[in-house]
Formats: sequence, structure tokens, C-alpha cells
Amino acid sequence: MQEEVGLSLSQDLTKLKSMKEYWEYAGFVYWHNQGMEGVYRRVTFVKDGLLGKVAEFYSDDYIIWSHRGAVDEDRIIKQWKAETDVMKHRFLLLSDESGRAARTKSIWLGFGGFVEVLRHRAGTPGPAKFRDLVFLVDKGLEYAAREVVETKKNESEAM
Repeated sequence: MQEEVGLSLSQDLTKLKSMKEYWEYAGFVYWHNQGMEGVYRRVTFVKDGLLGKVAEFYSDDYIIWSHRGAVDEDRIIKQWKAETDVMKHRFLLLSDESGRAARTKSIWLGFGGFVEVLRHRAGTPGPAKFRDLVFLVDKGLEYAAREVVETKKNESEAM
């Protein structure tokens, strides 16, 4: 029998980890770095002009479910390095408590891009900068909850 979704953070994160098809559908791949674990995607932005493509740049998004809280948040802010043509690195650290606000760091006065980190509790509203990532986490948990209900319904019908 499967566990209920929404009962505890650890159960919710276990459900999110196991939803490979959901994350692939949303454009993410599994990712890990120095003890952190989650999913990652690169979004491409293209700037067009009258004569065609003027510029192309990227935004890297990370949804992290295994981390050491404030320790990893500080490490990301202090040590994350710029990458060619990546203008923004967003990290959503899923946690049992939400941070007050997203922390932002510019790399090379903004010429190397920006790093944004937010500790977030699933199921609570997030700031506008992270709304799309928070939405994906919440929908993933909703999808997992629906699967649990359908599984229990099928089990009870089989009895």
C-alpha cells in the first residue's frame, strides 16, 4: 500500500524523486552535486530583431530535494560560477521551512549572470521569480496524490 501525499515533507520529497516521467515531461533531468540532489533544466531565450536572431542566452533551473539547508544555500551563493551564455541560475531548495525571500548574487556585476536561491516549503506560495518552479512542485505533488487515491480505490474494488 502506498503512503499518503502531504503527510510529511520526507514522504512528499520521496514522491517527487520517484516521478521520473513527470520531470522529463516538464523538461528536467536528474541532477546531483556535492551532496545536493534534484532535477535540472536549461531554458533557451532567443532575442530576435528585424534581421533575425540577435542573441541567445540561457537560464538554468534547479529543484533540489536533498540538501543541507542554509549550508548549501550559502555555498551556492558564495561559490557558484558563471557559465558561458547562462544569464540566470535559479535554485529552489525544498525544505520544511520557507526562506523569507530569494537570495540573489550577481556574477561579475551582472555580466556573468545571476544566481538566485530560495528555500521553499511545498504547498506554500512562492515569490514571482520562482512561480513557475513552485507551480511544477505543487502540481507534481497533486499528481502523486491523485495516483495514491486511484491506487487505493482500485485496491478496495479488488477486495
